[in-house]
Amino acid sequence: MHEEIVRFGDAGQLTGIVSLSPATVGKARVACLFPNVGLAHRIGPHRLNVRLARAVAQAGLTAMRFDLSGIGDSSAVRSDGNYLDQAVRDMQAAMTALETRFGIHHFVVFGICSGAVNAYSVAKADSRVKGILMLDGFSYPSRFSKLSDLLGRLRLLSARQMPGFAAHLLARLKRRIKAPPATSIDASISVVMPPMAEFDHDMSQLIARGVNIYCVFTGSMQVTAGDLDQFSAFGKAPFLGKIRCEYWPDVDHTATALHSQKHLSSSLCNWAKSVALGS
Repeated sequence: MHEEIVRFGDAGQLTGIVSLSPATVGKARVACLFPNVGLAHRIGPHRLNVRLARAVAQAGLTAMRFDLSGIGDSSAVRSDGNYLDQAVRDMQAAMTALETRFGIHHFVVFGICSGAVNAYSVAKADSRVKGILMLDGFSYPSRFSKLSDLLGRLRLLSARQMPGFAAHLLARLKRRIKAPPATSIDASISVVMPPMAEFDHDMSQLIARGVNIYCVFTGSMQVTAGDLDQFSAFGKAPFLGKIRCEYWPDVDHTATALHSQKHLSSSLCNWAKSVALGS
């Protein structure tokens, strides 16, 4: 495997690392992008992006992990848009850099939490994106799913733990009541869910365009064990039958354990290769 540093963007302000197998230089049809996880450096939590990018390269695809503007080794830029607008432009610049350097025209994007928002947003904005893997991204569980999860957690508590758990629920309810309504998505902080009608429309549009959508939810999301529980508020919406959705109860939000990283790496590589074959 070979790796090289790249500087790209309109002013060369962005920094990334390209990982590739020498045998596939000039032959790879799809590259996998790894933008930042939140405000963390491009290496990812406990070097997760490094491990995933190198695994993708060893699987025969090109990978690029990079810092968005103002994060890590990438300089901040003056912009009229918000964080998400700039993140989309940065990811498009990464695709253009790989097109120019390696002749790759199709891309898949991996994102965790707010990074999933970035992946989803650039897929909507750019037809070069052929697949997105969103880990703990958008979530629309129904009231029934939420209640099932709550009851399941209550069954695990002892009598001594009940008062503390009740106080925690009450505090969360008070914060939700007092919280102002969200008016925009600031993906650098958290995931703000678009209105259901908008999300349904956007997912349907992406699927119609041929984008491969893979949604993974970890045990940190606190849902019941059904793969589609996080989208249960949509009932039987057509887009649900056309995406890949999995619930991994034994994996945490940033795949901390080594067995979790291996599971994520294997799933990502197999999925990315399947997207490449269909491109």
